[in-house]
Amino acid sequence: MSFEEINLQAPTMAATMTAYLVQMSVSHRAASVQSASLALRHLAGHLLATDPECTSVAAITRSHIESYKVALAARPGITKPTVSTTTIRHNLGVAGHAVCTRAGHTS
Repeated sequence: MSFEEINLQAPTMAATMTAYLVQMSVSHRAASVQSASLALRHLAGHLLATDPECTSVAAITRSHIESYKVALAARPGITKPTVSTTTIRHNLGVAGHAVCTRAGHTS
């Protein structure tokens, strides 16, 4: 899911996530920002599919993150049946950091 697609359903969430990535780009390498972007787009896609009422980062709850964690663990991997625990930790870390640092700013 692209941020353009997310913006159609949840413009506040998309704006918050992209603002987070802009701030991240100040102190991180481009590859790290791209990786975080993918993690945030996966999270947004999951949220919009499972709870269409959740349209802002501020609305993300612990239960949303727990649901995302289970769904992430079930995703197919590139070379293995499921994604690695490293991928799960990375995506959850990005999601948690974005939610904690940006929730009060935009959404």
